Amino acid sequence: MHGGDGPQVVLALRNLRFAVDFGNGGGPPSVGGLDLDHACSRENGTPTSCVSKATATPHKDDGQGVDNAMGWLIADNSDQLHELLTSNSYPGVTLLLRLNEYNGRVDDDQVGIEVFTTGGIDPIDDAGVPAVPSWTDADTWTVSCETLTAGCDAGANSPIVSASVDSMAYVSQGVLVSQNLRSLTVVISSQFPDAGGFFAVPVQLNDPVLVAPLTLKGGGVVEIHDGLLGGRWSTADMIAAVASVCIDVNTVEGNIVCPHADIASRAGYDGTGQPCRALSVGLTYDAYGATIGAGGPVPIQYNTPCPGGQMPDCP
Repeated sequence: MHGGDGPQVVLALRNLRFAVDFGNGGGPPSVGGLDLDHACSRENGTPTSCVSKATATPHKDDGQGVDNAMGWLIADNSDQLHELLTSNSYPGVTLLLRLNEYNGRVDDDQVGIEVFTTGGIDPIDDAGVPAVPSWTDADTWTVSCETLTAGCDAGANSPIVSASVDSMAYVSQGVLVSQNLRSLTVVISSQFPDAGGFFAVPVQLNDPVLVAPLTLKGGGVVEIHDGLLGGRWSTADMIAAVASVCIDVNTVEGNIVCPHADIASRAGYDGTGQPCRALSVGLTYDAYGATIGAGGPVPIQYNTPCPGGQMPDCP
C-alpha cells in the first residue's frame, strides 16, 4: 500500500554505534549486523563472495550470514580499539534521516529517503561546540557537507541537497528498509585518551543497507528503536581514518585492517572473483524527531590528533 500523501518526517539518529555488545557479566562479546553479501563464510572462515589472502584472519559469519568484520575487530582488540572507536559518545555528530511521501502506516511500498550528516544542533559556539540535543523535533539541526551533492567544497549559500538518496525504500510490517543508497558517510566520534576530548572520524560506507523498525506514536510522530545500518568500509578509507586517531599505519596495515578484509568493496563485485578490499560494518541506532535548519552547510569540526589523508592501501 502506498499513500504517498504524508508529510516529511525528519529523524536524528541517537546512540549511533558499532554493533558490538561487550555484555555486563564478563561473558564473550556479541556482534550484530546484516547479511550484506548474501553468502556465508566456509567452515574455515574463508569468504565465499570475494577472494581473501592466505594470511587473512578467519571471518566470523554466523549461521545467518551476518557480516560485521569491523565489529569483530573491535571485540577481539577491545584494549586497543574500544576507546578509540566509541561511536556517538559525542551526541552532536550523527546522521539525519528524512522520509518523503511516507503514508504513516505499517506498510508502504515506496518511500523516499534522504540522509544528511550533521555537526549538531544550533546554537554552535565559536569553538564549534553544538548545544545539547533534547532528541525532539524542537531541536534544529545543522547540515554538514559530507553527504551533499556539492560535497565539502559547497559554499555557505549552497542548496541543501543530499547525494545519499533512495527513492525506492519501503516499509513492510512496520520496518523501513533502504537498499539503494550508493554510498554514505557516517561520522563517528572517537576518544583519544592522551589528547583528551572527542574527535570526529568519517566512516565511508559503500552500498549501505538500512533497516529501521518504526514506532508509530500517533499524530505523525515516528521513532526508530534498535535500527541497523550496514555497509562496506574500504581498506584504503579505513587505513586513513584509523591513522588519524594515531594508530601507527604499519600496525594498521599489517595487524588491524588488511587481515580482516572480508568483503568486496562494492556489492556489484560479489561473486565475481574480486579481492576482499573492504571490511563489513554494522552499526545500531535509535532515532527521534528532528528539524533541519534553514541555514547553509555547517562544517563538522574534525580536529583529529594525527594526520590521516592519503595512506598506502593493503598490498
